[in-house]
Amino acid sequence: GVNLGGWLILEEWMWPGMMEFQSLRDEYSLVAKFGGPHDARAQELMHKHWDTFLRPEHLDRLARFGVTHVRIPLGYWLLDPVYNASDGFVHGGEPYLKRAMTWLKVRRMRAVLDLHAMPGAQALNDGFTGRRSPKAAFFLSEEHYERGKHAVR
Repeated sequence: GVNLGGWLILEEWMWPGMMEFQSLRDEYSLVAKFGGPHDARAQELMHKHWDTFLRPEHLDRLARFGVTHVRIPLGYWLLDPVYNASDGFVHGGEPYLKRAMTWLKVRRMRAVLDLHAMPGAQALNDGFTGRRSPKAAFFLSEEHYERGKHAVR
């Protein structure tokens, strides 16, 4: 299989040009730099990225090479039934994931959905959680834990 990392969660090491140019370390910072999750600039940036990162022809090529599975890292905010703008992430990535799942099914390919980021961050100072944090607050807050549980249901 292959990894579609950097699509539904921006990670600085996968996007060095975009992140270093802006002196940013994670998706949260990028969205904030463009005015926050309700700002049209941030929304346009993220929706354009989600829409253009993966195309049917990419999956056609992978299928021709014999790839049968793709790993798709995603954040809790994509799955959380109660979107909370104060988390700092742009809402609306789920339709792109659903579209990709349809494209995969047509090609008889499968997805491994990897819940990469939980509320409050589950790892120290790591951009793959969506927002670098000096502590793994997911494990320190009942609210974060409950939101995480709801995201995976």
